[in-house]
Amino acid sequence: MSIFELAENSWGSEPKLDVDALRRCFGQYATGVTVMTASVEGEPVAMTANSFSSVSLDPPLVSWSIKRVSQSFSKFRIAEDFAVNILADSQVDVSRNFGRSAGDKFKGIGWKRGLNGLPLLDGAAAHIQCRVANQFDGGDHLILLGRVMAFEHFDRKLLLFAQGRYAVAQDHPAIESSVDTTSTRGPSDSFIAGLMYRAYGALAERMEEVQRKQGFTPAEARILGAVATFSGYTTSELMPELYLGESAAKSAFASLRASGVISIDAKERIAFTELGNAKLALLLDALRRQQDQLLGGLPDEDIEAARRVFRQMIEMSRRQSARI
Repeated sequence: MSIFELAENSWGSEPKLDVDALRRCFGQYATGVTVMTASVEGEPVAMTANSFSSVSLDPPLVSWSIKRVSQSFSKFRIAEDFAVNILADSQVDVSRNFGRSAGDKFKGIGWKRGLNGLPLLDGAAAHIQCRVANQFDGGDHLILLGRVMAFEHFDRKLLLFAQGRYAVAQDHPAIESSVDTTSTRGPSDSFIAGLMYRAYGALAERMEEVQRKQGFTPAEARILGAVATFSGYTTSELMPELYLGESAAKSAFASLRASGVISIDAKERIAFTELGNAKLALLLDALRRQQDQLLGGLPDEDIEAARRVFRQMIEMSRRQSARI
């Protein structure tokens, strides 16, 4: 006797449920967001799904389900492999794109081929490549069981879906309050300079990743920020604001000039070109979004207090240098 027959015998008859209400009830359970991909006869196929789940570590198994009326159903039903692309919190547009039922879903989307041609999406938080191990009837869905053949993950925040809308994860206030930010264990926890170095190290790698994706080295991006802040400065006037070695600064200036991002006149005054202004806007927007993600768990007043302290420290240093 199946569990469905047991339930029917226990309750007398199969319960009649409000499907829309049941969908809203299911929506109370927060999930990650994935794009499932496959390659069928060399053609990439993909769809957004939040039914993904890990099943077993030994052997390594995962599962997901696809609606039988889905446009992609016929392709995934015969695919021998599939890839799970776990989306990062910056990929809402990617989720919506692959949630469409028509059109070329891969147009304008960065991706590469994995095992057996599986499409792996750029910018994802993780890729899990699987061989189909089995398929099971799941009512109006088909349940696919996959054996993990390869995987990789990246240090990115996750995109979530709950109660019918997208969300992001952050530490629970009860967890945050349990973290002691006042105690010190040594010089690196008590000296401002030590804390600044450590904070920079915690942020720099991911910020530099954004800069490189926008086509700039960290030194070039630092120069662009300084030029935008100190308008009309010459190269020599800007140097104290860069905290770069002379050789690195000269190389970055030359690269930005050669690529048409900045111009330097006969008096060494620096200005953005039209192209430079456009590229700067894209860079700053990407950096702001990344900063918001990195600092998303901190109260706004704490972030502003840190800005105020750093500005005061910079101004004090300038005054002391002027007196020397």
